[in-house]
Amino acid sequence: APGRYLDVKYQLYTPSNANDGRRHPLIVWFHGGGESGYRGVLYNNSSQMKANRGAVAFAGSDAQEIFGGAYVLAPQVPNEWSDSLEEMKDLIDWVVKNNSVDTDRIYVYGCSAGGYMTLDMAVKNPGFFAAAVAVCPAIDQANIDTYGEGRRISDEELLSLKDTPLWLVQAKNDGTVKFEESALRVFNLLKDHNAILTAYDSVNVDGDEYSGHEAWVYTALNMPEHNGEHLWQWSARQKLN
Repeated sequence: APGRYLDVKYQLYTPSNANDGRRHPLIVWFHGGGESGYRGVLYNNSSQMKANRGAVAFAGSDAQEIFGGAYVLAPQVPNEWSDSLEEMKDLIDWVVKNNSVDTDRIYVYGCSAGGYMTLDMAVKNPGFFAAAVAVCPAIDQANIDTYGEGRRISDEELLSLKDTPLWLVQAKNDGTVKFEESALRVFNLLKDHNAILTAYDSVNVDGDEYSGHEAWVYTALNMPEHNGEHLWQWSARQKLN
């Protein structure tokens, strides 16, 4: 269902069993840079649903069964994610307050610019997210001025995520976000803690060849796997406290 909280437009999926007397997990999806509102020109509250399939996938029956019925929040940023850190946290808090959300099971996912936002939100809100999944996070030198207006997430800040279960997904041949400066950089800092890295040589699903940047296709299909466990099942198992 579409909505607006203060200046932030969003789509919120409510699980079919929301009224069963239990609290349910919340999955937050941060879209890529191509789906932003571009200073209001394309602020349509639909682009984040049409591209990348992130939010749509989590509202599907497979994901809903794995998570036991989950709220899915997909905001659209008016311009750049780095402009809206506080507003997005306020939106999440508002959704939590007004729904039966299990605050021990809030998961944040994002791709590209939204992968940047995923890391930045986790850095800025320690102990809030039960798990974070950053797909091709745009924190490399070439993209940072576009997607972060110069805000670079330091190694020290990334190391603060050592207690947050983190899964990184990216293709090594990503031509938009440099693998070595993004997913691999974060993994190398956190591999001795809670970080998992799924690194594909390229993005090829069922014979369809994608650009190397579109690793979110794997995430939307729950294909990343670690020690015999797939990404969504791993996420659903993570819990605070």
